[in-house]
Amino acid sequence: MTGPDLARLDGRQLTGITCARCGRRLGARARRHGPPVRDDRGREYQLWRCLEACVSR
Repeated sequence: MTGPDLARLDGRQLTGITCARCGRRLGARARRHGPPVRDDRGREYQLWRCLEACVSR
């Protein structure tokens, strides 16, 4: 699975406050969006997404 381009995500999406796919605020029922990914500097991020109904913007 190919994840989103980390350079295009904002800080809220990288830290799991908003959905990595659509940018909506996440609630308690968020799901992991694949395995953790690393940026160019080696920092690891676990991306999160909305439930199944998430619509990528």
